[in-house]
Amino acid sequence: MARQTGGPQYQLIAHTLMKRVRDGEHAIGSLLPTERALGEKFGVSRITIRAALAELERRGMVSRRPGVGTRVEATGERNNFVVVSDSIDALAKVSTGRRFKSYGIETFDAGAGPDDGMRMPPDEGYTRVPGVRLSSSGRPVHLSAVYVPRSRSHLLEALEGTDESIVDFISKRVGEIAEVRHEFDAVAPTRLEAEVMGRDVDTPCLRNRTWFHAADGSLVVAVLGLFPAGPWAMGAVLRRGDRAAPPVSDAVQAPTAAAVANKS
Repeated sequence: MARQTGGPQYQLIAHTLMKRVRDGEHAIGSLLPTERALGEKFGVSRITIRAALAELERRGMVSRRPGVGTRVEATGERNNFVVVSDSIDALAKVSTGRRFKSYGIETFDAGAGPDDGMRMPPDEGYTRVPGVRLSSSGRPVHLSAVYVPRSRSHLLEALEGTDESIVDFISKRVGEIAEVRHEFDAVAPTRLEAEVMGRDVDTPCLRNRTWFHAADGSLVVAVLGLFPAGPWAMGAVLRRGDRAAPPVSDAVQAPTAAAVANKS
């Protein structure tokens, strides 16, 4: 097939494949042709084909498994916001283009603050800015409370109204993020949180606690996100490796599997 023009090659190929799936050329449950076959068909490299298939996966239309292939899962996007991360750079796509609007601000002294599981450094005060990320139309998308250590308080000035992801926001003002740590659990929103999101109080939500660390191991920013059921899907790509994770302080140490088991 001759090369197409008018946009990034992988996006054009992704749109072609999505149309074929929607038109029924590739049925739900079937496997798409191999990367090699698609590369030959479109006249591009396998790297370009992988990028195109990653776009379909991001939209929830296909799933990919090594040794099995790319399976069609849906004829259209399953979710409005699908995030599949395999690096800090990929994580930077989360919330990009969604404006941050605060609805409060709280400052705490060292060792004080609410018991909300964020485990901020005990030897330093911090500021908590609860906010909401808004779509281009002004619709609430998800909640995002940002926790800023006192030593990084200059970040607060630029926070309101930013439409950058938190990764890009930090990178431009502090430097490259070296490590990101996550915790996920399911919760129901408080009455205020539900009101800000425009949801019922019994709406199930995915709560995501995230800590962003600089190369020296210090905490730059922590974020507590609340994502309502329905429009969101999150995934991760994990690979085996022999590099051990560097130690972090007790203030931001994620619970071990044993600790979780002991709570059960």
